[in-house]
Amino acid sequence: MRILVADDCPIARKTHEKLLTSWGHEVVTAEDGQAAWDLVSSDQRGFQLAVIDWVMPGIDGLELVRRIRSRTESPYLYTLLVSANDQKRQVVQGIQSGADDYIVKPFNPLELKARVNIAARILRYERGRQDMIDQLAVLARTDGLTSLLNHAAIIRRLSEEISRARREERPLSVLLADIDHFKQVNDTHGHPAGDEVLRTVARRLSATVREVDLVARYGGEEFVVLLEGATPEGARIMAERLREAIAAEDIPTAEQPLRITLSIGVACYPVHGDERELLLARADQALYAAKHGGRNRVQLHSEEVVPAALC
Repeated sequence: MRILVADDCPIARKTHEKLLTSWGHEVVTAEDGQAAWDLVSSDQRGFQLAVIDWVMPGIDGLELVRRIRSRTESPYLYTLLVSANDQKRQVVQGIQSGADDYIVKPFNPLELKARVNIAARILRYERGRQDMIDQLAVLARTDGLTSLLNHAAIIRRLSEEISRARREERPLSVLLADIDHFKQVNDTHGHPAGDEVLRTVARRLSATVREVDLVARYGGEEFVVLLEGATPEGARIMAERLREAIAAEDIPTAEQPLRITLSIGVACYPVHGDERELLLARADQALYAAKHGGRNRVQLHSEEVVPAALC
C-alpha cells in the first residue's frame, strides 16, 4: 500500500517509516497536519492508508481526519489515528471524527502490523465492491450485443445535449437509422447472422462518426446518432457517410456475406424542434420518408416531404 504518515515528532515519523517500509509498503511522511492535508489534496497518485498522530500543531489529527472524510474523491482513504491517550472517551471521539481505527502509543510493532493488515483487507474488499458498482453502472447504460449506449442511456444523453446546446446557442442533430429488410436477415439466415449484422453495423457507425458524437442502439435494428454542433447540412453529409460505410462492403456471417443498407432520418435542433420528444418524432418521420422513398437513403426532415410520405 501507499501510506501517508503524519506526525510532528521526527523520531516517531522515522520509526513508523522504517517499520512500514520493512513490511513492503511505500511510505510518504508529513511533519504536521497541514503538510499532510496538502499532500492528500494535491498528490496525484493518492494514498490508501494514513497513519495520523492526534496531537500536532495547527491542524491536529482529529481535524485532519474530518477533512479527509469530507472529501468526495475516490478511492477511499483508510485512516489510523495514533494517540498516547487510551481513555475510552478519547477513543470514541477519535472514531466519531471519522477515523477507521485507533492505536495507543507506545505500541508493539506487531500490533501496528496487524492493524495495517486489517486496513489492507478492508481496502481490498472496498475496491472489489467499487469495481462491481462500476461494472453494474456500465451494464445499466450499455447494450449487451453491440456494446453501444442503450435506449435509456441515449435518451438521457439527448436531454443533456439539448440543454447544453440551448445554453451554448449551438445546433445539435439527431440521426435515426434503421437496417433495411432486417427481418428477412433473421428469417432467412437465422438470428446469429442477424446479431453479427447488428454488431458490424454498430462498429462501422462508431468508426465513422467524430469522437464528440454519440452512437446508440435505439432498439431492435434501429440506431441513434447524436451529432454535436451539426447543422442540417452537416448532419445530412454525415448521414450519407454513415449510409455509405454500411453499404460499401458486405457483412460477413457464418453462412455467407450479406449486403446491408441503412435508411436514415435526420432532425436538427433548433430548426426541427427544441425538445427531446419532438426531435425524435421528427427524425422518425424523416426515417419513414426515407423508407417510403426506396430505402438505402438519407432524408432530412422537411414539412413538404415527410407529410407526403405519411399519406
